[in-house]
Amino acid sequence: MEIGYDPNRIRTLSRQTTASIHSLGALRSSDQAAADALRAAKLMRRNLEELWMPLLREIEHSDAMVSWLRTALEAIRASGARTAQWLTLDDAGKADKHVADNAQPRAVFSELSDTEMLSWLEFAGNDTFPWLDHDGQSSSALRGFSEDLAVRVNADDSFAERLLTLAPSTQLIALATGEATFPAAFTRDVIIAMLGSVPWFSGLDALADAHGVQVAMSALLDDPAKCLDVLADTEALFALARWPLLDTTTLQEFTTAGLYEAVRIDVGRLGDGYEVLSELTRLANGPLDGGMQAGIARGVAIAMTGYIDTLAPAVRHEGSNPVLVIDEEYNVEIDLGTYDEVVDLFGAIMRDAPAQAALGTALGSYTYTVVDELGENITRHLGLDRVTRFADLLGDAARAEQAELVMAAAAAEAFREQLGGAARFGIDAGLTASGVGLIARGLASRATKIAVDWAAQVDPGEMPDHSIPSQTYDLITVAAVALVTEKPSLRASLRLGKIDDDSWDEVDEQLTAIEKSANPRERQRNISILNRYIEDELPALGGYMREVRNIEGLDELTEGRNAVGED
Repeated sequence: MEIGYDPNRIRTLSRQTTASIHSLGALRSSDQAAADALRAAKLMRRNLEELWMPLLREIEHSDAMVSWLRTALEAIRASGARTAQWLTLDDAGKADKHVADNAQPRAVFSELSDTEMLSWLEFAGNDTFPWLDHDGQSSSALRGFSEDLAVRVNADDSFAERLLTLAPSTQLIALATGEATFPAAFTRDVIIAMLGSVPWFSGLDALADAHGVQVAMSALLDDPAKCLDVLADTEALFALARWPLLDTTTLQEFTTAGLYEAVRIDVGRLGDGYEVLSELTRLANGPLDGGMQAGIARGVAIAMTGYIDTLAPAVRHEGSNPVLVIDEEYNVEIDLGTYDEVVDLFGAIMRDAPAQAALGTALGSYTYTVVDELGENITRHLGLDRVTRFADLLGDAARAEQAELVMAAAAAEAFREQLGGAARFGIDAGLTASGVGLIARGLASRATKIAVDWAAQVDPGEMPDHSIPSQTYDLITVAAVALVTEKPSLRASLRLGKIDDDSWDEVDEQLTAIEKSANPRERQRNISILNRYIEDELPALGGYMREVRNIEGLDELTEGRNAVGED
């Protein structure tokens, strides 16, 4: 006699309990007569969340399951073999035991009515493993099933709606989206449905669910707008940000596609992107105060390349002052939270080293873009204050010095690589949607590479004692000198026309030395040499630099950052 828990029943009970918790938590009423009922609902939700869900997780992990788990895969594969026989019935209604390996089962699926297909999914859809080969690759049965399912979904909206109700209870529908061409909106809704009932315990079911969600997310990457739709769903976003079983790279690409590429393609969706950031700010000051899934953190950090230009002007005062993003051009008006709350958002992101480096990359590329676009107007400081405000925000968020060093190094590298040309949304608005997408994907790829490279190189013994605010001071310095060195046409209007060619050649050589510096410490030494040369030998260029540095908040970057909550 075999004794053990039925995993399907445990799974069903967990999903239903999770759904009940969400439903009870959504109950709202301002009617005083409903106060007692709301208290009862709150108590019931607490009992489910604090008593029953831990018990269910304990059952999943208990030793009593060990004997069952040892034979689970064999039982599942045996069930799958029987299912495969049923699916390959011949015209006489008998199992064909000699079906060739390359037989296409789609014809058998197509003989089922919609109702029969849905009934079969509800009955056998939990058997995920028979649909995968031993190396985890899709089987021919899954491909045939997926093609048939896609035909039905594309042809009948009502069937698609009925199918969606089954998505949370079987990974098979999500797996199918990676094997055939489904409407992007359907794939989006499958992801949202599955994320709305995530099994927080670990085990075979949770791993299978995570795999299914990842397959569907990968299938949706070619439609960044739908990726943004998923991120804009609060329950889905919360699940993505805390589910540790999701693949980091897949989640990073998905988040970048939604927050960055979707807005690059349609800048009218910048407000939707900020809604996601607003929800993440709320979560970072609550259930995610200990950090978030690394893929989300890195995706948000990379996407910041496009948001700094509109976010930085909203960072006006520290402490409890609101960060109110208002941009009439993009029709955006959203309160992200207080300064301290936004600091906590970036603090949660910076718990991941590659995310720290990606933020530095965003800052470095944005600094280059602003200086290059200002040209002869650089001494008027139009836009440079945005660089300093964002740098100060990151400085307050980087509570650990290690985070400061990673970001500073990446910011300098981003400037050296001159990633700035594609920074900010709307610069290439005249391009086609596909062209913008390619540029956005390319920028994200390069930012990711720099982020990962710098995270791997971090060594306190090799890094200069240099925080991100003071690093920004140097970035602006080098960018401003490079501007007038590379563009002689600007010198007359900036009162630099009397500097001789030999001096400009010397400045150019020192800029080259900075660019070719082997490590951050050497780069810092070369920047100091450049500053001394300008002050000692080129008073006109020194005067120009003092004008450039006369930016609100720039001096504060060299004095060390304020404590969070202080003006």
